[in-house]
Amino acid sequence: MSWEERIKYITGRVTELDKEEDKRKADAREEARVLRNQRARERRAAKKAANELATAAGQEPTPSQADTEAGVTVFRRDSRVQLEVVVVRDK
Repeated sequence: MSWEERIKYITGRVTELDKEEDKRKADAREEARVLRNQRARERRAAKKAANELATAAGQEPTPSQADTEAGVTVFRRDSRVQLEVVVVRDK
């Protein structure tokens, strides 16, 4: 194999590796986006469940709620109702 052929081979291989790396990065970004959206859906579902629980307990849901990753805490005028949400994710 001549030097020119070796250079062409190495250049082609580097290009292939760059494309593979770009694909891995794009896949990682897509997976991160999917996970962010899933967590957002879970937070919205937790807030909705907390409001439904408060309504069932005879209290009016309020727009100001403090939520954490572990659960959702809903504050009311006279009492504090706490709802912990456990989410099981399919893997």
